[in-house]
Amino acid sequence: MKKYSSKIRTGVVVLIFAIAITLTTATVGASSDSDPLVTLSYINETVIPKITEEVKNAVLAILDEQKEETPTDPEASETPDATEPPEIADTPVEPEVPEVPVEPIVAEVDLSSVKYAVVHLEKGQKLFATGSNTESTEIILRAGEVISISPFGDQGIADLTASKELYNNDPLVKNNYCLIPRGSDGRGIYAANSDAYILVRGEYEIVQE
Repeated sequence: MKKYSSKIRTGVVVLIFAIAITLTTATVGASSDSDPLVTLSYINETVIPKITEEVKNAVLAILDEQKEETPTDPEASETPDATEPPEIADTPVEPEVPEVPVEPIVAEVDLSSVKYAVVHLEKGQKLFATGSNTESTEIILRAGEVISISPFGDQGIADLTASKELYNNDPLVKNNYCLIPRGSDGRGIYAANSDAYILVRGEYEIVQE
């Protein structure tokens, strides 16, 4: 706005000088020996049109100069507002991967080998583990009396409940969980004094004395 006002003031000064020069020239031109006075007709027909033309040219010159200094695209010269945050490109969204339903795997297990068998040992009968050398036989005395059988002096039946080893002729304790570690090595139990009922899991055979 201040720059524009300065231009206008400069133009006005130019116009004043132009009018003054025009009037001086017109007066000088009109004053002569033959016609020393400036007539009204001379002012109307000569001076005023000339002044009007000078004013018009001066105004057009100012407007042309102002137009050249004005940018053609006002928005291009505007400084962006520093307070506005810069535009951030949208983060690409990863496509959703559909979940594949997982079907549960049902394994068929033969539970016949994990069941305990109730074995009735008559007095005088023996029970021996007959599995392989890597297979064990579990026994639990439920009723009666039985003793352990082992051909080894330093090995016998493991009483896991009491955390001890039952050597040859050691009695089994009722309801204790006992284990013959290997099969077919001569270890077993013997109902020497009475009938007995035993829970057995694993391979075994009963031998009558």
